[in-house]
Order: sequence, then C-alpha cells, then structure tokens
Amino acid sequence: MSTFWISLGLVASGGAIGASLRYLVALLIRGVDFPLSTLIVNVLGSFLIGLFVGLVQHETGLVHDEHVPFTSKPGFRLFFVTGLLGGFTTFSTFSLETMGLLQGGEPVKAAFNMILSNGLGIAAAFIGYAVALTMKRG
Repeated sequence: MSTFWISLGLVASGGAIGASLRYLVALLIRGVDFPLSTLIVNVLGSFLIGLFVGLVQHETGLVHDEHVPFTSKPGFRLFFVTGLLGGFTTFSTFSLETMGLLQGGEPVKAAFNMILSNGLGIAAAFIGYAVALTMKRG
C-alpha cells in the first residue's frame, strides 16, 4: 500500500473521530441562545494543538520550520492534527453562525462570538504550548 493511501486513511479516521466528538459536544450543549458548542470545540481544539506542538516540536524552538521535521512520528501528526483536530474544530461553522447572527440583526452577539472565539482560541493555543513545555521540563 502506498504512503499516500496510508496517510489518507490516517487523516480520514482521525477526521471521523473528531467530527463525531464535535457532534457529541453539540448534543451536550443544546438550548443555548449562543453558538456555545462551536466556541467550546474551537477553544479546546486550539489548546490541544498548542499542547501537541509544544510536546513534539523540535529542539530548534521553532513551531514551523519547513527544514526541520515537525515530529518524528508524521503518521501521528496526520491522524491527530490534520484528522482529529481538523474534524473536531469548526471554523467554518463558526463563520456560518457568526454570519447568521449578523443577518439576524444581532451584531453584538456576532462581535462577542468573534472576539471570544479568536481571543480564547489563540490564548488556549499558547496555554497548551506552555503546558507542554512544562511537562517536558519535569
């Protein structure tokens, strides 16, 4: 079996799990007049990707360096980052829900959603990264 098909299988299986987990979060958080489940999965996904990068980054200290392997286990990255987290986080859903809030005449909710989703998502990625570095130290 070629590397392409193995890689595609890893992404697809991770994506199926991530999308299923996202659906479960949406089921758990119903009846709220705000896209809370989307906010939760995006912030949690941002934290997890920061944690992952912090745990596996190369000793160069660079998060993205095309000349240094991201991890010694590229299959895990395809499954976890591209597949599972890609299927779990929902930026496209966030965009659609924010557009719906704007079209529905709720610009304050739309702005609140944009600020929270982006601000908390970036903060969660930094926190996940810091947690990973702390874990690696001791």
